Parts: sequence; C-alpha cells; structure tokens
Amino acid sequence: MKTESAGKRFAVHVLLFDCQDSLLTMIENCGPFVEKIYVAYSEVPWRYNPQARAGFRNTADPERLKRSAYAGKIELITGIWDWEHEQRNACLQKAKEDGIDFLIVQDADEYYTYADYDRMIRQIGEHPDYDYYVAPWCTFWKTWDYILENETGSIVHGYPNVAVNCRRDVKFHHLRLLSPEATDVMRLDALCFHGSYVLTDEEVYRKIHTWGHALDFDREAWYRSKWLSWSEEVEDLHPTHPRVWKRAVPFTGTLPEVLSRRKLSNAAESARTSDARSGNPAGLRLHLGCGEHRMEGMVNCDCRRTSATDLVTDCATLTPFRDDSADLIFSNAFFEHLFVFQQLDHLKNCRRVLRDDAPLVYLGIPDFEIVADAYLRQLPGITGERFDLYHVYRYTHGDPEQTPDWWLQQLHKSLFDKRYVDSLLEAAGFKSRVVFNYRYPGEDIPLCLGFVAYKNPHPIDLREVLSPFRPYLGGVPDG
Repeated sequence: MKTESAGKRFAVHVLLFDCQDSLLTMIENCGPFVEKIYVAYSEVPWRYNPQARAGFRNTADPERLKRSAYAGKIELITGIWDWEHEQRNACLQKAKEDGIDFLIVQDADEYYTYADYDRMIRQIGEHPDYDYYVAPWCTFWKTWDYILENETGSIVHGYPNVAVNCRRDVKFHHLRLLSPEATDVMRLDALCFHGSYVLTDEEVYRKIHTWGHALDFDREAWYRSKWLSWSEEVEDLHPTHPRVWKRAVPFTGTLPEVLSRRKLSNAAESARTSDARSGNPAGLRLHLGCGEHRMEGMVNCDCRRTSATDLVTDCATLTPFRDDSADLIFSNAFFEHLFVFQQLDHLKNCRRVLRDDAPLVYLGIPDFEIVADAYLRQLPGITGERFDLYHVYRYTHGDPEQTPDWWLQQLHKSLFDKRYVDSLLEAAGFKSRVVFNYRYPGEDIPLCLGFVAYKNPHPIDLREVLSPFRPYLGGVPDG
C-alpha cells in the first residue's frame, strides 16, 4: 500500500505508556504509509499529577514492538520527560534530524480508514506549505460500540493537529498544542477514530491519574459517577468539559479496517473460549444477521447493534473476514433481506471466507412456490384461520411496517424457490450443495428453504450438519 506524496518523506510519532496492545494496532494502521515510526517511551508518567510517579509505572514492554510487521520502521526513543510536549518534541527533533518532511501526530488510540490515511498523505503532499494540519475526530466510550455526541448530536468533538511540517520552526508547546508561531493551518479530509476511552476500569483509573489533565477535575468523583455508574441515560461525560460529551450512543457506522479486524479477533477468541468450555473447540464460526438471537461459540454479526451482536458489520460483503478463515458460516432469516444485486456477490464472499471443508448453512428463506400454493389452496394459516394475503405479504415482504426505525433492512427484497437458490450457489462456485424445504417448529407447512453448501466436492449429511440448529427446524430434513 504505497501513497504518492509528491516526493515528501513522512513519519509518525506516538507515545508509549500503558497502551502496548492498542499501539500495535495503531502501527498496523500507519505502517503502510510512512517510512519511520518514532515511539517515545518513559518508565514513569509525567509530572502533571505530583503523586503519579510514586504510585504508577509504565506497564508497557517495548520488546513487544518487535512483533509488529513494521518493526523495521520503528525507532524507540527513551527518556524521562516531565511534560507531554517535551516527549513529543523529542520525536519531532529526531524527525528533523533524519530529514523527514512531515511528522504525523497519531496517538496509540487513534485510527483512520486506509482510504482516509491515503487521502491525508496525498493532501499534505499536494499542499506542503502549511505549518501544521488538522482533522476532525470522534471519540468512543467504553467499547467501539458506543460513540460520544455533543448537545447538537454531532460526533465531531474537535480538530486536533494531526501532522507537523518539519521544515518549519514550530514545536509542541503545551500537551499536543503547537507553539504560537504556528499559524498557517490546513484542515484535512480524514476522520480520526479516537479510542481514548475504550478502556477497562483499571486502565481508565490509571489514565486519569497520569495524563496531562490529571489536576483539571475531581478524578475520584468523575470515576465513580460517570465511569463506574455509566448507563445510556448518564449525560455530561467529559472529565473537564462535561457538556462537550453530552451522551454516549450506539455506533452503527463502519470502523477503520484495523479496528474491525481487532474486534473480529477478540470476538472470535471469545467464541473459541466459550466453545472450548463446552467441550467443542473450533475455529472462526460466523452467525450472520443475528438480530437478537445470540449463538454461543460463534461470532454473532449484524448491521446494527443488538443485545446479541459481537460485531457490527456489513454482513453482505464480509469485508472484515480474511480468505479461508471460517470453519462455518450460518444464517437464519437473513438472505432474503439482501438486494438482488447483492446475492451472488455475497455467496462468492462466503466462498472466499470459508475453508475448504467448511459448510455454508442458511435457513429461513421463504419458498415462494410453497407460499403461493398455500394461498391458492387456502390452507390453514399460521396466524389466522386461512393462509390469506397477509400471510403471503408476511413471507414475501417481511412485514416491515412492524419495524419502522429500520424498515428497509427488514424488507424482503426478492422471491426464492429451490431452482433459483441452487442456480445462485452454482454461479458462486459451490461444488457440493443441497437445497431443501422444511417447516418451522410448530408450523405444518414447509414454507422455508434452507441449504448446505461446500466450496469443494464434499459429502453432505443433512442430519449431521443441521443438528446444531435444531431449534430452528421442525424436524431435520433427510438428505
């Protein structure tokens, strides 16, 4: 991943204190775009809180930096600095000595999409005559599932400097702020995802006692009333300027690629741990379109945050998932919510993600042939006396009016029968496949389609493959 930057040389600087796990993710984010990564490490915290050095030591191990794929670009700068700006200036001075043109300011909890990082580097290279460059940032709370917004509902909380022109006579003056001489500034088209409060209780407690704002608020009161006691109803969350962070709300957008992979890795590890405890060790197993139905031992994915979701992602594209990484992909009542133009690409992506001997198991697809027959014959209804037009509408359209806040997502966007589903699987490259009808538990008509498919020739025993999913089935089909 190489970015053309008008011949300019770029480096990144980052401060290493207590954040070695997030730092490795941050380095994965910046590594493809810069030639050097300056990491400033001190064994002790700054002196903003006079008691900090007596009670805290840096928990990070610089040796872990060697694990990074970009270890060859990393230069460790060690020292004892009383103030944040002094530590940052140590990196800035080294960058100037090394002939770097622009120093990216990216802390260990800050991330960009690859597209935004590429755009940021290009814009700086095309406009090299500014003292420094800023970009908007948004901040997350507790996990990457909650984002902070202000009183107007905006998620942008400021425009910090994100790059410094090493050819100009500017320095860091206070915290991250630059000296007053730095007046020429350009705003970049890149959004910074700030995870400064995506922390455990212990990590937050250490943070508020060691950072540059340690004396600017009542640490213990804020920690008890805002952090430990937080619920979605708690407001005014910012430690020093409470109303700047009016509330934390569920995040429904798309995270930078490195964060999606990190969330996926964490969710997969949790699923593997859960499965190992039950005596069924397994690799990555995906439950797509989970809605409110959580399946233990699987990574539960949906396009929106629910009580069951492990990973909020676009289940149609499977972007966060690597090739040949999944031992199983399962969904129930999901496929019919895709647009027609998405269906084949989705199945191709499933094939890409599945390992050679891993099954694709989909259930809950309405069979229009059976639905039409039940209506024409006026068979007994599921929710009424007869299988009437409402029943037809419910199965062909999904009854989306019941979910007005996400009507379009709930809408069924296509009709299906066995022949059509099989043709999609064949076109997607699945060599072994069985498409079958079945009935939901408690229903008498086999209104639904399901399928089991493998990317390569593979024997299919429906009873064996479907046995983990019996709660969705009114009996397991023969096959």
